[in-house]
Amino acid sequence: MGFSEKIIQDVNDLSEEKQKEVIDFIEFLKQKQNKEDDEIIDKVVLENAEAMEELAKMCYLIVKDFNKKGSIAIELNDSNEVT
Repeated sequence: MGFSEKIIQDVNDLSEEKQKEVIDFIEFLKQKQNKEDDEIIDKVVLENAEAMEELAKMCYLIVKDFNKKGSIAIELNDSNEVT
């Protein structure tokens, strides 16, 4: 028997009031997980803000060059910056 089947069987054995408590607890766990996920994403974004800013600049220059020339030609200098 898998987890899902075990949960269903156990919940079905409970009173309706207790089933509502199970649902409330599941909702609490989902909210907690979403909060933890958001915190991880925020941390990654903050830790990589400089790289993301450089990437945005590169994308802007590529689009600008494309709009100007009608084609894309990317040249990087020794620091791997778009020239």
